[in-house]
Amino acid sequence: MRGQKPAENDMKRTVLEDWPWVQPTYNMVIDRPASSIKSVTIDPSQRMADINMQNNGFNVSEMLKD
Repeated sequence: MRGQKPAENDMKRTVLEDWPWVQPTYNMVIDRPASSIKSVTIDPSQRMADINMQNNGFNVSEMLKD
């Protein structure tokens, strides 16, 4: 898909390059220390067709405990 959906609220968001649908994974770089990030969530407004919303985010601080 090309383009982006309009923001529906004032929540801060970052729009990245398109994710080609034929690719099973997507990589991105966040230019800040992981310790400064609380969590990452994909599609918090739940507007995308998704069969498993449980894997749309993760808690970064939990990941850093290991």
